[in-house]
Amino acid sequence: MINLIETLLESEEVYSYHAAATVLTRDNTIWNSPIYNSKSTNVSFLFKLRTGSQPRRIDIYPPPGKLLSKRIDISLSPLQAGPFVRLKTIRPEPGVYSFDLPEFQRELPSPLSEHNDHPLPQFLFAKVTLHEPYVQVIRNKFTNYYYSLRYLGIFGTITQLECLAHEIHGVSSVGTDTDVASILQEDDNHWMSAPSDDIDSEDWIIISLKHEHCTLKELQISAFCDGDDAGLPIYPPYILRLSMGSSPDQLFTFFEAKYPHTNIPQRFLINSPKAHGKFLKLTFSKKQQVDKDLKYRVGIQSVTPFGIIEIPQDTHPKTESPDPIPSALPPNTVGTDTDGLEEFITSSLLLETPDRKVVNSKKFLSSGICCPLTGLPFTDPVIALDGFSYERSAFLEWVGKNDLVSPVTGETLEHGGFYSNLALRAFLEETGVIKRT
Repeated sequence: MINLIETLLESEEVYSYHAAATVLTRDNTIWNSPIYNSKSTNVSFLFKLRTGSQPRRIDIYPPPGKLLSKRIDISLSPLQAGPFVRLKTIRPEPGVYSFDLPEFQRELPSPLSEHNDHPLPQFLFAKVTLHEPYVQVIRNKFTNYYYSLRYLGIFGTITQLECLAHEIHGVSSVGTDTDVASILQEDDNHWMSAPSDDIDSEDWIIISLKHEHCTLKELQISAFCDGDDAGLPIYPPYILRLSMGSSPDQLFTFFEAKYPHTNIPQRFLINSPKAHGKFLKLTFSKKQQVDKDLKYRVGIQSVTPFGIIEIPQDTHPKTESPDPIPSALPPNTVGTDTDGLEEFITSSLLLETPDRKVVNSKKFLSSGICCPLTGLPFTDPVIALDGFSYERSAFLEWVGKNDLVSPVTGETLEHGGFYSNLALRAFLEETGVIKRT
């Protein structure tokens, strides 16, 4: 996991000469809050998290030998102004500074929320609130209180979203000469449904996505405005319904929301296990009565689905593994001692260091079957973006503390993602280094 905090936006007034932002560093600098005459005073920190953040853990450290507060609340919101949803309440204990966070599954505010007149962002804001300070100071025979904090970090994973749209697969009706595929290109063209006498009639668009394993996380959509001047007709649907599935004939509805009467682009955040598949269907109902002949229709300027493509691991060709580990040992090496295993590895594989020099056999053996972080034989090897294999738990701890720096090359990784090194694991099971599972 990596530290998700991008910046500290707001905090309490600083009592000490150290800025509140020092709580984001690990240099042992201490931040102190103002001194209060009551224990009921709260202190809050507001953080902007990185794009696509999924919080999983919070680390919060008081100065050595001191306690922080009786209660800590962690809340999240897609908007800096809120509203914030409380994710977890922590009651700190002596010596415990790291706390797991539950998955943020509560539905986020829709674009119709009174707090949200603009498109929803892809990032989250986190608010950490401290309640009832422990630190006391005696001044003029009166007991005062303040908060003292050394470090705070929010850790988790980052999911980078990509545009999933490929092409328009089908559409119910077209009321203009413009190609309906123009709504995927975000140009000046638009799609308009055919006029109807029935306000309850439905129109739909089916979009073919890039892969059969697409998962929708966010939909950006803009209604069409008949001109740039105020007061001209806008053609949004009153109800937007989303469905997805593996084929146009097998689609499952997972989202329905009211659409505001505006041409401002809207963002709908999606959190549903049914939002998965190759085809995405947008259904528009209860359209606007905007024509002079009292006909109902809907106009769409652009549609952009965002999400992730999660290809099952067993569908990857075996040739994609960066480690050409042999599937089995020769018969004369099975059950032999470490020297025999070392000789086989050294003669079968080529491992190069970052400066392109082949290491000696002793170091090669350590690098081949032992994690470079722990120095111990692998039990659950994974491959990181730098192309090297690591023990899963050790690599997660490393990127959490070193902010996406490769343990071997020292270069910055694009993200902390990895995948299991199945070839190396099979080799270690075959040689008896680890037990078969």
